[in-house]
Amino acid sequence: MDANKLQLSLCMIVRDEEDFLARCLTSAKDVVDEIIIVDTGSSDLTKEIAKEFSAQIHDFQWEDDFSAARNFGLGKARGEWILVLDADEQLEPGAGPLIREALASDNGPCGFYLTFIDLQGETEETSAEQTFPILRLFKNATVHRFKGTVHEQVQLDYDSVGALPAKIRHLGNLAPVLEKRRKRQRDAELLKDSGWGDDVQHLWILANQDMNNRKPKAALEKYLQVYERLKEGEKTHLPNTVLQIIQCNRALKRSAERDRWIEIGLERWPQYTDIEFLRAVSYFEAKAYRKALQTFRSCIELGNPGARFATQPGCWQWDAWTGVGVSHAHLREYRQAVDAFLEALKLNPRSAWAADNLAKLLLSQGHDRGSVRNRLARTTDRKAPEIKEVFKRYFGGASFRGLR
Repeated sequence: MDANKLQLSLCMIVRDEEDFLARCLTSAKDVVDEIIIVDTGSSDLTKEIAKEFSAQIHDFQWEDDFSAARNFGLGKARGEWILVLDADEQLEPGAGPLIREALASDNGPCGFYLTFIDLQGETEETSAEQTFPILRLFKNATVHRFKGTVHEQVQLDYDSVGALPAKIRHLGNLAPVLEKRRKRQRDAELLKDSGWGDDVQHLWILANQDMNNRKPKAALEKYLQVYERLKEGEKTHLPNTVLQIIQCNRALKRSAERDRWIEIGLERWPQYTDIEFLRAVSYFEAKAYRKALQTFRSCIELGNPGARFATQPGCWQWDAWTGVGVSHAHLREYRQAVDAFLEALKLNPRSAWAADNLAKLLLSQGHDRGSVRNRLARTTDRKAPEIKEVFKRYFGGASFRGLR
């Protein structure tokens, strides 16, 4: 390596990020060799915080174009590799060694997908998680530049990209943050003139936006177009596209099409737990409870499908165990059902689905209401809003005072 060239540059664009920036930079400062901050007009303490981490700060006049700002920052980087983060993100513990080890290889890929953990809910502690691969680590080259005014993507040879289990935690989709930033309204405006043209990435973004806005019919039309354009080869968005097609058909109550796409997905990616989970749900809704039970257990055995798949951990952990429980309950195997619900709550004490079904089953079996309330209080997160709703539903909002 050239003595004047560094190995890894962190490149960020920021504006008024004093609430998040310190956490982000703390998570990355021992992983990267330099920090490049492109500031698009902060009026708070963002720059002062960046200076505390010895960041190089470059002002950039905002042009309603995220790619322009990102590419400006890439042009300032001296590292052989680029790591891209937003201020409302942070590297999870353990990500640093995985990244540095991957960069040590001389004949590796031109980039890496990292594992993105998106938190969605009211608070960081009570939110649901969705996990999917995201391309944030790539070689520093002039041909590797971002495209798209919003939901921008770096352009490189996607067939030469690897995957790492290094995790990025995202806080920007928490409800209070979305409300404060009016992020979805801003993105919708920028998408009208996104610079993507008829690019498949643009179709994917628009389909996701339709799903977020609860428009599954419009989303399905776009996801099907994405599938047709990606179905040859192993493109990263392809497995999740099939998953979303299944979800759209389920939302539209098109059970035959849902089941057909489940088979398409599992034939190609038998390890994709989230699709296996939807097959289990399909069996359950068809009242094929023994098949549902076996398939929910299959989800637990499959576990995490891997870094290249978008996944919800519940599909192979607590939700799968709850599925096992409700299947046992419908088969009148009540002791096994209770055990499964308790296993789900060990994995996620905030699981309202597990807590609700446990309370319902125990009460239906004639257990004393007070003893059921106490049992749930010992096995759930009593501060979680969704668990409070379960207690209100079954116990009239009884106080937790005195319980241990």
